[in-house]
Amino acid sequence: MPHRILPILSAAMFLATALNAQTVLYDNLGASNDAYYSVAGSGPLSNSFSTGATSVVLSDLKLFLDLGDEGSGGVTVTLSSDSNNTPGAQIRVLGTIQDTSVVSEGAAVDLPVNPGVTLSPNTRYWITLSSNQQTSIQWVATDSTSGTGNIPNEFFCFYGVKQLPTKRPASPTAHGQPLSLGCFSNSVAVDPFLMQVNASQVSVPVSAPDLSFTGMTLLTLLLAASAAVFLRRSYSIES
Repeated sequence: MPHRILPILSAAMFLATALNAQTVLYDNLGASNDAYYSVAGSGPLSNSFSTGATSVVLSDLKLFLDLGDEGSGGVTVTLSSDSNNTPGAQIRVLGTIQDTSVVSEGAAVDLPVNPGVTLSPNTRYWITLSSNQQTSIQWVATDSTSGTGNIPNEFFCFYGVKQLPTKRPASPTAHGQPLSLGCFSNSVAVDPFLMQVNASQVSVPVSAPDLSFTGMTLLTLLLAASAAVFLRRSYSIES
């Protein structure tokens, strides 16, 4: 009997792994830190990423943020569609990050996306940071297009200012007064923001129950039923 159940167990383990598989859509967190954009002074700030050939579920987001001065505000993180290589309609508010959650020397801040957001295949999306508060949070950028994902062909946006971003702005308005929103290709004006976008490879509706739990429950019932059948057969043969 054990050798008969083994293939079923192997299939169960494979399916369980597939249900929990994750894919990285965009990741340049390992790139150098070369500029600091203030959300209050140059925001809203946006960075694009794209999906592959299959539908996925956005599950987690990491943003490399820095705290310029002591602040008492926070930033709102949103997911938007694409409109001719610029941020389009807002899809979901993914969460908020308070100044108290960001360190002055800069670090990746984790923002789990729960419930997940289903993303269409071969589609560009945007992550945007904005704030109506006096936040001191800065989104760190790099002069590199290295990393995971189609980074050289993505885009970043910020409000144009009278002076270029500095290495460490002294205050949220150190970049000058906002003039107009500008979006640039990473391959032309290399200054993409540092972030990591993770997604589940299993495409499910946002309102659906957790497939990891449902799938494992079904597999458990299947294994129990199969074991009962084999036991019955073995008992009949022995009798």
